[in-house]
Amino acid sequence: MKYFIITILATVTISVAAVEKNAEESIIVNYANNRYPLITKPYIELPIGTIQPAGWLEEQMNRMRTGMTGNLDRIYEKVVGPRNGWLGGDGDVWERGPYWIDGLLPLAYILNDKALIEKVQPWIEWTLASQKSNGYFGPDTDRVPEQGLQRDNARDWWPKMVMLKIIQQYYSATGDQRVISFLTNYFRYQLEQLPQNPLGKWTFWGEQRGGDNLMIVYWLYNITGDKFLLELGELIHQQTFNWMDIFLNQRHLSQENSLHCVNLGQGFKEPVIYYQQSKNPIQIAAVKKAIKDMRTTIAFPIGLWGGDEMIRFGNPTQGSEFCTAVEMMFSLEAMLEITGDVQWADHLERIAYNALPTQTTDDFSARQYYQQVNQVQITREAHNFSTPHEDTDILYGELSGYPCCTSNLHQGWPKLTQHLWFATSDNGIGALIYAPSKATIKVANNIPVTILEETRYPFDENISFRFTFPDKRIPRWQLYNGSAGPIQYYTQSGEVLGDEETIELIPYGCTTLRITEFPIR
Repeated sequence: MKYFIITILATVTISVAAVEKNAEESIIVNYANNRYPLITKPYIELPIGTIQPAGWLEEQMNRMRTGMTGNLDRIYEKVVGPRNGWLGGDGDVWERGPYWIDGLLPLAYILNDKALIEKVQPWIEWTLASQKSNGYFGPDTDRVPEQGLQRDNARDWWPKMVMLKIIQQYYSATGDQRVISFLTNYFRYQLEQLPQNPLGKWTFWGEQRGGDNLMIVYWLYNITGDKFLLELGELIHQQTFNWMDIFLNQRHLSQENSLHCVNLGQGFKEPVIYYQQSKNPIQIAAVKKAIKDMRTTIAFPIGLWGGDEMIRFGNPTQGSEFCTAVEMMFSLEAMLEITGDVQWADHLERIAYNALPTQTTDDFSARQYYQQVNQVQITREAHNFSTPHEDTDILYGELSGYPCCTSNLHQGWPKLTQHLWFATSDNGIGALIYAPSKATIKVANNIPVTILEETRYPFDENISFRFTFPDKRIPRWQLYNGSAGPIQYYTQSGEVLGDEETIELIPYGCTTLRITEFPIR
């Protein structure tokens, strides 16, 4: 089914390109791909704001706006309010403030919500202004402990990795050129400092999550072409936890309590990100092997795994941490862009349309820390979790369980929206994840095409695409409404079609939505 849909889109792209090439021989690049010597990606992420949600997805994001995501500075003021260290205050200096903005920023710009953008901007401005002459940025002072705040390890590499993602997204949404010099200076600082102060110096989190740092290094290289960034990429990979070895040669995925559940979700993408520079296919194979191996040990049908906080065998009464869901989704989005393998699209939809909606309340006012696949009652009582938190882990609340997910959950829906559509390496369009949406994307020689995707997917199998082009041509022999005039059309198999094409996805002999049997060739 997916194969058919994407073939239709590819046909649209090809015919638009063919018409334009008759008028102009040279083909421009609409969206920058990787620079040499990095691999050429089959798909390219679009600027934030290009894709807008519609239908049920827009409703979901509006509930985020009026719920926790849009109001966390009031709900969780102690940590993400004015005292936060990432606003120059004397409060929390670690991950939770950046976690919130990592979801709030894309939500704000995708919805074009001025009030939310105004909430984001002070975090951006303080961060950019905090950079020192040597390139360091962020909080730099450890303070005495205070209940409910993380006031130490201010210089840890890990929370800065979250802020790197935020700054990259800010550039994607605004094009603010301050970001380029800011990141260049910081990455020069990293190249100088990491040999003496490696990723794991302050905490092990940065060492296990180095892929988040690496992906922004490559992103900047694609803009500036600075060769030192490739050297830094090698260094960060060397200092990052060896996920490829874990997946290929170790037994962690068949041993309980061997890995932190969220680190695993973030670790999946690191070999794939580094593959862009190494070009070694064993790194892709290692990740695929890990996904296959975990199906018989720790995996759940929803695309996640037992992990309450350490990984557990896939007993349906084990927990799955909310942070794992959103971080694994982000990993899969990156892996899909780099490889084009629809296995990752199927996996992403499995998490997004099963785990993600059920771990918050419908009005987005509360969340669970752990979710159980077999969750027959939500009560405060002892469970067989490796890391219980006063037995509040499956209760819906603002801070039940542990607070990290209160800040980190917000990236799930906005980043899914951001990855519904991609540009392709040949100036085309790719529809890789299905949800109601609208996007205006440049194809061929800078031709903007607006696509409206109307669907209730995954709740039914009907998807309607409507295409609008700025320039239309009517052949001399054809009339439009009785006289010559413009008409929107595209060519498929020799037929001239209108500007609307409805495609019905009919499962072959069943009513399930499994579509992995139809890979793109």
